[in-house]
Amino acid sequence: MGWIKRSDHEPKHNQAVIVSDGTDVGVWRFRGFWPDHNGNGCSNQNSATELLREVSHWMPLPEPPTE
Repeated sequence: MGWIKRSDHEPKHNQAVIVSDGTDVGVWRFRGFWPDHNGNGCSNQNSATELLREVSHWMPLPEPPTE
């Protein structure tokens, strides 16, 4: 599992993903990317609207531990 370019493919709606702008990373539930004056936004796990500047890559969450 590796980073996926946002320009190549976007996550499914409501999918929990790891997102990055090349500097910061976060675990967010995907609601959509949209432009604003700072870059692009995505809804986080708590459904609060937050922004991560210039979201460029994402990846699915790994499988949870089994033990």
